[in-house]
Amino acid sequence: AGVYNKIPGDGREFCVTVSQALSVRAEDGRYVNNCNVSGFISNLPAPPPTNGHAPRPPDTKHFSSGEASGSTSQAANVVEALEMKTSAFLVDEDVSAANFMARDGRMRALVMDESITPLLYRVNGLYQTHGVSSVIVVGGVGDWLDVPHNVILMEKYSCFDATAKARSVSKQFSHGHVQYAGRGVVHRLEWDEDEHTPIPRRPTEATAKDLDSNNTVLG
Repeated sequence: AGVYNKIPGDGREFCVTVSQALSVRAEDGRYVNNCNVSGFISNLPAPPPTNGHAPRPPDTKHFSSGEASGSTSQAANVVEALEMKTSAFLVDEDVSAANFMARDGRMRALVMDESITPLLYRVNGLYQTHGVSSVIVVGGVGDWLDVPHNVILMEKYSCFDATAKARSVSKQFSHGHVQYAGRGVVHRLEWDEDEHTPIPRRPTEATAKDLDSNNTVLG
C-alpha cells in the first residue's frame, strides 16, 4: 500500500514500502512479447499439427503470446519486474495462479513432467542472486512456511511475529526436502543468472536521452 496513492487518514500512512516494490499477480489473457520465462516455464508442448505441419514447441526463453494463461502471465510479470530492477515482489495468493504459486508433494508425485516451476521454489534463489525480496500473503498453502525468513501472522486485525512457530510447524509437517526433477532440492532451487535473467528489451539511459533529444516516438 505504501507505493500507491491513498486517502489521508485511512490508516495506510502507517505503512512504509520501498519505492521499487512491485505488485505481481496473474493476468489471464494479457499480451506477452519476447519474455524469458524459462526460470518458471519450460517444456511446453507443441501445438497440434495443422495441414500436415508440425509446429515447434514454444521457446520459453523468448516467450510470446497474444493470450497468456494465468501462470504464464504471472511468470511474465515477475520477469518484467526484474527487468525494471524491482527490489521486492508483493504477491497475494488470492489473485495469483495456483499452479504458479506452489505444488505440493502429492501433485509432484502424480505429475512428474510438469512444465511449471512454482514461485515457491524460486523466491530464495531470486533473493540470493538478485537481492529481490518477496512479501507473500497466503492463507491456504502451508508449504510457504518452509521458505521464509520472517512470518507475520494477522489475527483479528492485529499482527504478530510468528516466525518461530512457523519454523516449528514446517519441521513438524515437512517430510524432507526432496529433489525436484534432478535440478536441486525443493524450495531451494538456485536462480541461474545466465539462463533465466530477463532479456534487455528497454532503452538504456544513454539511448533514452538520445531519444528524448531527437523527440523520437517509439511505436
